[in-house]
Amino acid sequence: MIFMINPFSIKPRTIFLGGYAVSLLFSSIQLLPGFSLPFLLASLLFLYKTYDIIINNHIVKLQYEGTLIAALYFYLITAEIFFHNASIYNNYFISLGLNCVMMLILADEFRRDPTARSQVMHTYVSASVVVSILISLGIMTLVPETGRVTFLGLNQNELASVLLVAYCGISVEFIRDNPAPIAAQSIGLFSAIAILNAMLSTGTRFTLVAVIAVMLVLAVALLSDRCKSRRKLIYISINAVFIICKTLGFSPMYDRLLPSNIGNNLTDLGGRLDLWSDAFDAFRESSLIGLGYNGYKEFVLARERFFELPHNLFFEILAVSGITGIIILLMVGLFICIRSAASSNRAVRLEVLIWGIPLFILLSMINIYHTKIFWLLLAYFITINFSMNSHTQNFRKNSAVTL
Repeated sequence: MIFMINPFSIKPRTIFLGGYAVSLLFSSIQLLPGFSLPFLLASLLFLYKTYDIIINNHIVKLQYEGTLIAALYFYLITAEIFFHNASIYNNYFISLGLNCVMMLILADEFRRDPTARSQVMHTYVSASVVVSILISLGIMTLVPETGRVTFLGLNQNELASVLLVAYCGISVEFIRDNPAPIAAQSIGLFSAIAILNAMLSTGTRFTLVAVIAVMLVLAVALLSDRCKSRRKLIYISINAVFIICKTLGFSPMYDRLLPSNIGNNLTDLGGRLDLWSDAFDAFRESSLIGLGYNGYKEFVLARERFFELPHNLFFEILAVSGITGIIILLMVGLFICIRSAASSNRAVRLEVLIWGIPLFILLSMINIYHTKIFWLLLAYFITINFSMNSHTQNFRKNSAVTL
């Protein structure tokens, strides 16, 4: 279970990785002017990885998914320079590149040591529970006029994103074949409710959609004969009741679901439909290679609109890199789906599905180029998906790319 960790079994490197994961909950804190806590820890981790490769002759192995993601970023910057004659020295390409490198480093570390991978996620979930309790008590929180809670400078979408990953980390424990002791399950249930309360207090609708999807997956798990269903039923029932009560009783969330809330309701996805329409129109201007980031920005500004990325990776890639980029992105999704479907274990497939929910929600509803929790989740997801499938050892050996 999430909270049953032997602290003496944790390696120093794992502590450092866990520290980076936990720092994402406090990413608004700047130890140095202009440098956030996660950025400083990521820089140290990059230096360590460089040392490991050069001095210790460590060979980095990446799953095909990670290699394709790196290829997509390389194509984006290459196209920007040679096809669009534009500069890549802007926040978009820098943030995207740093997060992509960090994802590849994390994926390699998680692949090398599956125990460390689990310990990092457990540490992250435990820290998220503490943060959720602080939010519930009104400690270090800020409630603006909208009534939607923020924490230590994290805006609502950022806070909801980091807590959503932790919520899924607890939920997967309730579908596994070997249930934890009753006391650990009780702690897990309390922690899930604490995180759920903090998440919904942000008033972000994508988290509501995500937790409902998680509940549906757990409901499917009830049909499995391999796992006892009583604990799932209790978990689903208590969570479902809390979701309904919190949503109906918390006006900042409930009001944002009403059609009468013009310009910020569920039917227009908080204004995202207009952003997606602009992105698709930009794609039609240059379908094969896209307009590039700078060209897309000029296209939107020429329409006398405020420029903002479309809060959806698919539309973003369509506008920026066209069909070529979207093909690479779809290949990543294809490899993930093939690996997920390869497992003969029902509980394994359900666990991968639960982890896939926040991954899909985040890349569909927010700008992920600067959202560090997305890249941590992606590294965790592609390595756990790889390690959990039931292919032969020969397939495992040949399903990685050596650098």
